[in-house]
Amino acid sequence: FRKEFPLTDEAYNQLFVFSDEPPETLFGEYPLSQDDVRDIVESLIIGRGRPALKLSEKEPQGVLAEDDPVMQEVRAVIDLGTSGIIFRGCPGTGKTWYAWQVALELTGNNRDHIHRVQFHSSVGYEDFIEGYRPTEDTKSGFKIVLKKFLSAVEQARSTEETIVFIIDEINRGDPSRIVGEVLTYIEDGWRDIPFVTSYSENSVAIPRNLLLLATMNQHDRSITQLDMAMLRRFDHIDIFPSEERVAEFLDFAGMPVHQAALVVDWFATLQTLLPFGIGHTYFLHVGDPGKLTTVWKYRILPFCESVLEFEQDRLESVRHSYAALERRLRGQTPEEG
Repeated sequence: FRKEFPLTDEAYNQLFVFSDEPPETLFGEYPLSQDDVRDIVESLIIGRGRPALKLSEKEPQGVLAEDDPVMQEVRAVIDLGTSGIIFRGCPGTGKTWYAWQVALELTGNNRDHIHRVQFHSSVGYEDFIEGYRPTEDTKSGFKIVLKKFLSAVEQARSTEETIVFIIDEINRGDPSRIVGEVLTYIEDGWRDIPFVTSYSENSVAIPRNLLLLATMNQHDRSITQLDMAMLRRFDHIDIFPSEERVAEFLDFAGMPVHQAALVVDWFATLQTLLPFGIGHTYFLHVGDPGKLTTVWKYRILPFCESVLEFEQDRLESVRHSYAALERRLRGQTPEEG
């Protein structure tokens, strides 16, 4: 299991290690009443005074530790009252992974309460909010149906539990074309206020227990800047490259300590050579210099060539830095190389 799912010892112990407890800590003197159960569930509300976003009654099965810094930031902005959260960072920092793990935490691992889409240039209002579908039941041959977002809205209105909607690569789409009039009503202050949709002209209100999570690489120069009207409606949590995570990945994959230390130092050097850095997930499953060479050749180097296309001096410095790392991993000094 740990070969397939890299975990810290702390996270692994939280999931699998059983600690025997005396009966008096597990059982009370009398059975719980329905009112007692209801009080316990209400105590799990995320954010006092904002009862719309609640942890599910199901036992969470995610892998985030209780003190995970990203999860702590998520809880802080939920306590304030959030319209949505964007996870920002350079490629390889685990933005999409974090969005999914946070969604699992907030829904108690209820995947039926998690919706996911990815924005790109072809996505429009008809794909996201509502659109036409062929039918034999109308004279026109078409009927208006709910699409992904309004389907999630309907589900959220049918329950008090948290429903999470994940938008991956949110800045790869055209928000004004995709979201339309809904843009205003995802805002925290406009939740539960009815509005009329463009196609069906039905009255809709977005409930407070629908939480939007999104990911974006704000440094991607191949796409346009995210619409400011969209940008300001979200809280932003940055996920930075982590030397500690690189060390964890290398150790878990079985790389010797002295070699792992050299790779971690090189990873830190890369952050200074690349304009926005590079993420730690490139080093998953890298347990020896041979696998590192494969990752370098097919993943890291092509990325560096892309972002440094017009900075050839820096690109050469990146290549030289890896060549120097290879020599050190072989036990050679720069002079011997």
